[in-house]
Amino acid sequence: MHRIDSIYGVKFLLYLFWKGLFVIRIIEHLSLLLIARLTDRKIYLYRQTENNTNE
Repeated sequence: MHRIDSIYGVKFLLYLFWKGLFVIRIIEHLSLLLIARLTDRKIYLYRQTENNTNE
């Protein structure tokens, strides 16, 4: 009986670990998208100011 409990415990820990990795991957993806958006905006604003000074 105790052995079955430990097997379920290990499976549960692996499940939590897998879920954790999945969540971390989603957070990384979202943060990368956010960073890309922010840098794109900065580049866009920088180009706009460059164009204004050139004219």
